[in-house]
Amino acid sequence: MGPGQKALLAQLPHDWYVKLGFRKEAGQAIEGLHIGKKIAKKIKKTRGARLMGPSNFLNQITQTLTGGVVGKEWMLILDWVFKNKLVFEDGVPLLQAQPLRCEPRLAVPFEQKDLPKESVGLFDHMVAIDLGEREIGYAVFSVKDILQTGEVTPIIDPLTQQAANGAISIAGVRVLINDVKGHRSNQSTNSKLSQNFNTRLEKLRNSVASEVVQKIEALCARFNAFPVLESSVVNFQTGSRQLDLVYGDVVRHFVMLDPTKAHIDARKEHWMGAEMWKHPYLMARPFDRPTRKRTGKPVPLNLFPGAGVHPAETSKKCTKCGRNGLLVLRDLGEKVQVMDGGLLETPDGQLRLMSGWAYAEADFKRARRDKRNLPMNKPLAAGQYNQAAIHRFGKQTNRQKAFDMRSSGSSQSRFQCLFADCMATYHADAGAAINIGRKFFTDKIAWEESRLKAGVR
Repeated sequence: MGPGQKALLAQLPHDWYVKLGFRKEAGQAIEGLHIGKKIAKKIKKTRGARLMGPSNFLNQITQTLTGGVVGKEWMLILDWVFKNKLVFEDGVPLLQAQPLRCEPRLAVPFEQKDLPKESVGLFDHMVAIDLGEREIGYAVFSVKDILQTGEVTPIIDPLTQQAANGAISIAGVRVLINDVKGHRSNQSTNSKLSQNFNTRLEKLRNSVASEVVQKIEALCARFNAFPVLESSVVNFQTGSRQLDLVYGDVVRHFVMLDPTKAHIDARKEHWMGAEMWKHPYLMARPFDRPTRKRTGKPVPLNLFPGAGVHPAETSKKCTKCGRNGLLVLRDLGEKVQVMDGGLLETPDGQLRLMSGWAYAEADFKRARRDKRNLPMNKPLAAGQYNQAAIHRFGKQTNRQKAFDMRSSGSSQSRFQCLFADCMATYHADAGAAINIGRKFFTDKIAWEESRLKAGVR
């Protein structure tokens, strides 16, 4: 198998399984390629146990495909959990132990064959991440280009020759949301099921968090970039509490949210003992907690190894014109007059609102055949509306279904600018990632001091 084929295997979605080698075969039935000293050329059927754990450990296993890392002899560790009870018989204490479950762990040592001799420009690129409801949006920026030109726009991906901006599906999120729906339907009728299912949800949350962290780390590795994430993630449409917990854990892997020792220790363990990095030339003003402002003399930007920004308006502001149509609607007052064509006059420009779809039947059939969701095209009827109604139509117009029916995104995946002179449309999570990158430079970075230290003119 050639180097190109091995690199392709490393990038394709995959899971790792291990054949336990018991006399009586254990695990689930699987089909895959056997990875030993060489990669098998044919798919083999066997039984094995799926490996789960921190994404950086799974990435180490993936590196065995390209030959950069060699796995050594592994060890299976079985942790038995018992229910203990102390009883007295004839005045003699007896300890009764009842086995509850067995938690297996696999210890796999790795050896890196060739250590990199040249330094990697990790800090010259930044990848902004938007944690969406079913997908994560990303946008990659060149830090020095931004300092030089003042324009915060994504770079061109050298592999695709397209803008390094898009969205990545997270398969585990859909599984988690579906399980939450089933859990809620049974919660009131079966309290024992509720207790057992909470343990299942906890394990599922850990699995989804590992998957998201692995996707983010893969983006950072591909573009030699440090991550910038939202400092808080709330108000999802479905499975909200579970996604809050998952994404809160994800953010803590990369950002110092609070100085809690448990969180610091977990992050240090994940990054193999490292705790904080200082950017070589980006400067930031210290954050003053009492005043909630950035003041004082700029200091080197601290990374953990990422940075966080407040997510306010990042998903609602248009990346093309920079305006927030929903915010403008909110300031129009209690009674709003809509003109013909769904147009509204505002101090920031005309807005255009839609109320539904008005396509010919042939267009609907063609769209269904092509697996496409048609955008709303029926203008809101002229007349006077109250604030609640106008805001509802604004939200429906602003966030619509993805163009592709086969998309894994939610029913709000497509962003539509409300301003009649813009009407830009794009993937909502991808656009939010661009706004997160722009907000990072606007809110955190001391431009002149950073330009001076970077040697940029």
